Amino acid sequence: MDRDTAVSRVQINLAFRSDKETEIIAALQDAQVELETGAILPWFLRSEVSSISTVSGEERVKLPSDFIREWDDDPLWYFNGDAAEASDRWVPLAKDDMETLRASFPGEGAPKAYQLDPKYFRIFPTPDAAYTLKMIYSKHDEVLSSNVENLWLKHFPWLLIGKAGTAIASALRDKDAIKFFDAKAAQNTRLMIRDTEARRHESRRYIMGGPD
Repeated sequence: MDRDTAVSRVQINLAFRSDKETEIIAALQDAQVELETGAILPWFLRSEVSSISTVSGEERVKLPSDFIREWDDDPLWYFNGDAAEASDRWVPLAKDDMETLRASFPGEGAPKAYQLDPKYFRIFPTPDAAYTLKMIYSKHDEVLSSNVENLWLKHFPWLLIGKAGTAIASALRDKDAIKFFDAKAAQNTRLMIRDTEARRHESRRYIMGGPD
């Protein structure tokens, strides 16, 4: 579903209004911002990068511009081109607080650990060369500033529509529309959470006490 279709869905459920287009677009954008700062992020925001690298003598590595947060259970990795075995070339880095890392990894060398702050990965020890990094992370989706279908509208259009519709209906004091849009947002929130959790656990084999 593209943005203009989503706008029309809101208008239809506001008693077939033909106005408020600008306000509805803004409400859709606000709903996306709210969802992308939520506790649970959907699977379709999952992204991967393997083109960032360290700079010799600099502990900071700038986060990807669309970065929201790290993907569950997946660390930052660096490429060790000197490893004898291909399976050992990508090395996971430990994550800890700044004070611990500064005490544990003074000086310079190959990456062993990192800390995440709002703008940077901070690598420890301080890299002594350019090391390629990769990671899986949750990213911001395309903003609905034009008539496009972004990932939210592709997979859960009524989650955005429900939240945007509730905001517009509340401003109009339309109680029936508020009830309708609230129900749609709640229903699709549950669907999004269930779908995301199902994909995380699909094909995984859980064994009490760990594998033999």
